[in-house]
Amino acid sequence: MYGLCRSYLSCTTTSTRAAIYFILVLFLSVFNENEVWDTMLASKSNYLNVYMVKWSWAWTSAAVGGYLLTRASSRTNGVSLRHLTNIFLQIALGTTVWYVFAVQLFPVVEEGTGVCKLSEFNNKRSCRKAGYNWTRFDISGHCFLLLWNILFTLENIQHQLAASRKEENNEKKSNGSTLETFSNIQLYFISLLTMIWEIMLVSTALHFHTTAEKVFGCLVALFAWILIYRILPVPKIEII
Repeated sequence: MYGLCRSYLSCTTTSTRAAIYFILVLFLSVFNENEVWDTMLASKSNYLNVYMVKWSWAWTSAAVGGYLLTRASSRTNGVSLRHLTNIFLQIALGTTVWYVFAVQLFPVVEEGTGVCKLSEFNNKRSCRKAGYNWTRFDISGHCFLLLWNILFTLENIQHQLAASRKEENNEKKSNGSTLETFSNIQLYFISLLTMIWEIMLVSTALHFHTTAEKVFGCLVALFAWILIYRILPVPKIEII
């Protein structure tokens, strides 16, 4: 089970998977623009959307942060201040990306590009309250957030899995089999989360938003990932 999860999370580089996800969303969006799918996932009230996707950053940050802390705790020297600082930095950067784009910027774009069917209403709240449609450019927050969750997870987890392989090759032993077992269980959960995010990314590409809105959402996630992990870049967490 551990080997299967490790292979699933590290079978390709993050860059390759980012390209695959973007091309997949673009392809599905373009060729299914006018299709209507009568499936459970086509409903915004489906359980995965309500309880997982809408809270996806909380799930992802808690799962990845918890895994990194457990892995650091299982090392011979325990958790150092450097480990805690680096883990906090990763979670803080990820949360900043979520907050700046999903919470602050996207609603501003939606409001600024919106037009009410009846021109006397100049904001979404008053337009919808009056019973009219608010037509706007609604950047896909789902595409942005789901892709960002996956890329954030892979950047942090793949590095730890590579370190684990080095330890195995060097026959290094960690401290505390209980913690090691718990970290494996956490890895199973992270694999499950990643799979759910992938399924919901495909679902969003098939069922919701226009092609431009979905592509733009993905591009914002890719921009944040490239900026943080390729241009800056943020130091990887070394847990040895």
